[in-house]
Amino acid sequence: MAVSCRPHLFGKLIDQLLADKIIGTSEMVYREIVNYGSELGQWIKTRKQNGLCIAINPDVEDHYAKIAEYVQSRYDNPNANEFLRGADGWIIAHAIHSKSIAVSQESQKHSQAKKARIPDVCDHFNVKCIKLIDMLKAQDAVL
Repeated sequence: MAVSCRPHLFGKLIDQLLADKIIGTSEMVYREIVNYGSELGQWIKTRKQNGLCIAINPDVEDHYAKIAEYVQSRYDNPNANEFLRGADGWIIAHAIHSKSIAVSQESQKHSQAKKARIPDVCDHFNVKCIKLIDMLKAQDAVL
């Protein structure tokens, strides 16, 4: 599917990827975005049933517990707590559970990084992590 990513078409592209069940996100990401009360929060609310609010199940919870244990053992308390307070760990837990790819705009840090980042934690759990632009390119989106 080749789609030009002009601003008015970007939403249509995301809607098509949701309809085709190519992308989705955790209930925790949904909650985090909706709680901001922004225009993005309103947009995501209308797509809740389309894959932008995947429920947490016991397997995902088990993966998250392992992620939390790793993050708490690897990073100091303020940095571990900051990571675990948000939805980042849930993104990785869902990716592990569904054997899918995590998408993040965070830059990958080196092995001695002080702050937990999605790409680093994904690497520890052998989860592929790519940037949004790479996900779009993989879907033949014309950028």
